[in-house]
Amino acid sequence: MADLDPGWDVGGGILNGGYLLSVVGRAAVLESPHAHPVALSASYLRAPAAGPATIAVESGPSGRTLAHS
Repeated sequence: MADLDPGWDVGGGILNGGYLLSVVGRAAVLESPHAHPVALSASYLRAPAAGPATIAVESGPSGRTLAHS
């Protein structure tokens, strides 16, 4: 669960994409066996509203140095 901050609104109720990626990246790191992300990528289907949000993280293959989420 996350609370998307309206302070990151760039106009018209659209939240900054980098902010959204950081929220999702943090959720992925919390579920990962590794402490830091190596690479992040996102495609946005629509602009989410500020407020409560649910983030689902699905674990993928993981190894000694990398994990996919």
